[in-house]
Amino acid sequence: MKVQKYRIVSALNLNKVLEIVPFAQSVKLNDTDPNNQNQVFFLFDNIHSKYIVCHANYLCIKSQGQRSLSVGNVIQSPQEEWIFIAANGNNGYHIKNRSSGKVIDIPGSNTQSGTIVN
Repeated sequence: MKVQKYRIVSALNLNKVLEIVPFAQSVKLNDTDPNNQNQVFFLFDNIHSKYIVCHANYLCIKSQGQRSLSVGNVIQSPQEEWIFIAANGNNGYHIKNRSSGKVIDIPGSNTQSGTIVN
């Protein structure tokens, strides 16, 4: 089975992508680096939703309610489930957590490298 790999690109700046920071257990925005495997994700499907999993270390992105996104091992909990909703007017998607209802967001439309993503 071939695994499709993806980079999650910011609609605000197509040169910026999501990156998992394993030691900080967070997700940040950073410049695209073709050699950085912490910027490469695959989508693990179940019947209702998708899990966003980092290809390099198999950590997934989780929504922790009011705080920023976190990362951790895949245990298939509701905080790890994401729904991709087509964005109007372009080929992009809003990525919404099935449990919390929060959408992945870049605070203040900031496009600086290192910005922590909520």
